[in-house]
Amino acid sequence: MPPGTYLTSCRGCALDGELLRCTHCPKTCGTRVESSIAVEACAAFGNSGGQLICDAPANGEGIPAGSYTGSCGGCTMDDAGETLTCTHCTGADGAHHSSSLSVHSCGEGEQLGNADGQLACESTEPAADDGGRRQLDELPPNAEGIPEGSYTGSCGGCALEEDSLTCSDCRAADGSVRASSIPVASCNPAISTIGNSDGQLSCEEQAEEAGDETDETAETDAKEDL
Repeated sequence: MPPGTYLTSCRGCALDGELLRCTHCPKTCGTRVESSIAVEACAAFGNSGGQLICDAPANGEGIPAGSYTGSCGGCTMDDAGETLTCTHCTGADGAHHSSSLSVHSCGEGEQLGNADGQLACESTEPAADDGGRRQLDELPPNAEGIPEGSYTGSCGGCALEEDSLTCSDCRAADGSVRASSIPVASCNPAISTIGNSDGQLSCEEQAEEAGDETDETAETDAKEDL
């Protein structure tokens, strides 16, 4: 059956030629009605008031192969054919996340997959002891001119590709490494920098300067003395 949240509320679902048809999809009032939708219309399906709808948009043509296609929708390649972007990648919490990754990030024996809502490289031959996640003793060097951030301490193979920062190897909490990419403009330099959150590049708030904290404390003490 095609993936989607409709599976939790609709019953009697089956493929009918080019259609997904469910005989009992509940409306908001509780009444169950029949509904159908073209299978090629969506990457995943949902139920809205008894009507089957797109839970995630269909993927575009010419996208690379990979297991991510089973849980990500709205996936397209950029005009340069360098970056894959998916608007709806399902995470462990069931929510949809937008994610981008350079198609050149994955090495030999790897394919694009979905790691908790984020596009990532995964082994095509998973090992029984590590779930297919790559392990590295040393991270590869980063290119010059990359943005500052704490990610440089746990990510390697990082380089700027147009408006995005892409790292081939970001170390996760379990010691494995994953490829990750993030638009540089997504982090506000006034309040945040780029960091590594369990193998995924993300924005993190900058720590307040110690001097600022001291000044604020002194100002507070002065007011109390008054």
